[in-house]
Amino acid sequence: MIVNRLYKNIAIFLLACSATISVNAQYFYIGGQAGAYTYTSTLQNSMGQRLMDYDFTFGIGGNLLLGYNFDDIHEIRVGMGYTPAGSRRIGGGLVFQNDMMYYSLSANYLFTPDWFVGSTHLYFGGGLSANIIGNVETQYEVNGVERTFLEYVEFNNPNNPNRDKIRNLVQQNDGNVPDENFFNPFDLRINAMIGIKSELSDQLLIHAELITMLSMADINHPDWRLSRRDGEYKSSRNLIGGLVIGFTYIL
Repeated sequence: MIVNRLYKNIAIFLLACSATISVNAQYFYIGGQAGAYTYTSTLQNSMGQRLMDYDFTFGIGGNLLLGYNFDDIHEIRVGMGYTPAGSRRIGGGLVFQNDMMYYSLSANYLFTPDWFVGSTHLYFGGGLSANIIGNVETQYEVNGVERTFLEYVEFNNPNNPNRDKIRNLVQQNDGNVPDENFFNPFDLRINAMIGIKSELSDQLLIHAELITMLSMADINHPDWRLSRRDGEYKSSRNLIGGLVIGFTYIL
């Protein structure tokens, strides 16, 4: 895949240009990073419609950093930025009676990461991030034609166990449910990463990191935690992976 080749090429580049980090003293630093992310949501909230196949999507994000290096192997940093999130699903074939169905969710989250990382040349880290949902957009299509949420969830689906509740919720919003109403405004995530860094000068470092983020709680708003066609509800969580490149400046 293109993304896998990109990860490999950047990792080879950093290994080729890497040098031993000569700055070992205690110090504060500031920095920033940006990267490409792929993301989806686990256990899709179908709201009684048929389950569809996942289709990973891509986006960009970035953040600012403030950190403190304790010694050769201990470091802490905090930051603020944004990450993309959401999911895209496609369904078709006999399961959908040859109808093609498409659902897309795109959301941006502001986040404040709290990382504990090791400051050696090759390092590992992890932590928690508190995320606040920003812009949210959903899109529904059936056979290439854009539909409203209600048209999508009821299309060729007369036995939806949530039919009455969905209609009542839509009616409460005057027939048009704002996209952000479907989701919790906050998303607490657990994060893990592996990184590599190189010294460009006495005060400037470059690094690259592979990052994974997973929501610790259900991202769906309580009003919209509706059962599947089998009558069972399963919570959804954001799952995000990314490759970021950044710079840090020693103060």
